[in-house]
This record gives sequence, structure tokens and C-alpha cells, in this order.
Amino acid sequence: MKAMFVFRARGVWHASKPNESLWLELFNSDTLPTPFKSETPQEEVVAELSVRNPDFDIIVVGDE
Repeated sequence: MKAMFVFRARGVWHASKPNESLWLELFNSDTLPTPFKSETPQEEVVAELSVRNPDFDIIVVGDE
């Protein structure tokens, strides 16, 4: 399974799919902001992203 890394920055949660060719082609980046504000609990972000990205392991970085 592929990994998606999520982290808080600049007031929102961001998602990173390293070397994700579609994201790189469309956005010229493998990291994008999500619609979740920083205050959104980590568990909620992981649960929502897991539903939307079933082929990815969601890994939180930079948080406890």
C-alpha cells in the first residue's frame, strides 16, 4: 500500500503523496492543503482521508 503523509501547516492540514504522478502532473506538487483546519482533530482527519483514499496508509507527521 502507498503512503499519504498528513501534517499541520499555515492553519490547515496538508497531505503529501510522495512521487504521486497525477498530483505532480495536475498541480506540479506532491503536497496539497486539505479542507481541514488545524483545529480539526487528528483522528477525524485520518478517518476522512482514509475513506477518500482507500489505497493509501494515512501517516501523521509532526504531531503527537
